[in-house]
Amino acid sequence: MVDFVENVAGNVNNSINSAHEGIARSVMLIRHGQTPYNAQFRLQGMIDIALDESGMDQVTRSGKALRVLFGASDLEDPKDPNSAEHVRITPEEADASFVAIVSPLIRAQQTAHAFADKIGLHVHVENGVRERFFGEWEGLNRQQISEQWPEDFNAWVKGEGGELRHGAESKQEVGERAAATVEEWTRKTGSDRDLLVFSHGSCLSQTVHKLLGLDKVDPSYKTIGGMGNGRWARLIPSLNADGSIRWRLDAYDQGPAADPTSQRLIRIWGAA
Repeated sequence: MVDFVENVAGNVNNSINSAHEGIARSVMLIRHGQTPYNAQFRLQGMIDIALDESGMDQVTRSGKALRVLFGASDLEDPKDPNSAEHVRITPEEADASFVAIVSPLIRAQQTAHAFADKIGLHVHVENGVRERFFGEWEGLNRQQISEQWPEDFNAWVKGEGGELRHGAESKQEVGERAAATVEEWTRKTGSDRDLLVFSHGSCLSQTVHKLLGLDKVDPSYKTIGGMGNGRWARLIPSLNADGSIRWRLDAYDQGPAADPTSQRLIRIWGAA
């Protein structure tokens, strides 16, 4: 993890892959900010819940950090993340530099617009990066689930699929449809732009597993844990000789100054 953008490994556009011709320069996967359900340790899934006050603060800081990281903005004092921000690009230049896609759920859309609106960037709603559906467990907290269905809860925590007996979408299904969506937009984005994907904790963890091929060695999808609210991962795509895309994970769970609440939620839930 890092504390602010100056600790991220250089400017994003300084490490363009030589084999990226025709596909996005980089892909950023950004998790939404905190919601009341996050704060209450409840499974959200497809329940459509807006960010709370802490979540709005998280995405405001994350949006600013990402704009600075990509060179779309400057800080008045580069050493102070709270200093005034000066936008360097026009909306036309933003559209020529970035493509942004977002889950249809409002918490992800608020997160996307916290980045995009300041630079006038259009955001595309994409159903393929919606959150994992958790069936009858949605809206319940960890204690309620463990008390009502202890065996299934323990099987879920161990990655053995206890949640599937309650109507949850499988991790494999989530990883496949979200990874396919990311690959499709990576090709649409083109080699002169970066792709930003605003989505959800479970969806993004399972997307990373699928893109990196980790699902083949760990079908439980537990190799990589979830990211904190308002934080991001960065992947670098490149083309194989047969036209398929290979992926390199360049950064994970990064963002502006770490939020204690966000990190506490990761320790409790992990990658659901």
